[in-house]
Amino acid sequence: MGRKVFAEVVGWIGMTLILLAYFLVSYGIVKGESLTYQLINLVAVFGTFYNAYYNKSKPLMTLQLVWGLIALISIIKIYI
Repeated sequence: MGRKVFAEVVGWIGMTLILLAYFLVSYGIVKGESLTYQLINLVAVFGTFYNAYYNKSKPLMTLQLVWGLIALISIIKIYI
């Protein structure tokens, strides 16, 4: 699998996870403060960030860095 295909696949996986997390919290299946929700977001960031990096999309890379930082801080707060 070439790098371009890999970037597309992980980008689509990341995007799907973001939508899944949004669906789960919107329909009350998980809470926004839950570890599950935050972990889904954190994993999603890796895929979408890699895709944005590969495609040199600085706005999307910035969004994903901030999104990941929010998820990471939320995970830390869950354990404190």
